[in-house]
Amino acid sequence: EARFRDCAPRLRAVALRGDTVIRAGEVVAVLKGENRDIQSDVHILDFPYPYNHITPFPLQEKYEEQVTLALDTMLDLAADHFS
Repeated sequence: EARFRDCAPRLRAVALRGDTVIRAGEVVAVLKGENRDIQSDVHILDFPYPYNHITPFPLQEKYEEQVTLALDTMLDLAADHFS
């Protein structure tokens, strides 16, 4: 936790609520610490279409608009962090 506390101002994490491989709650537990007192910037997203750990942005045409918005959200979080 000491290392994450030192790095916290430089970190931004995105976890997916529906991910069953790397669960969002575990991302929060690791990056914010046991007492949730580390100031890591963790965002939990939940997309309005079927997704999984391997395919968070499926290529099915019927989800195209929703996937584009989800990807834009993810990229905006990254761009904001680096700006």
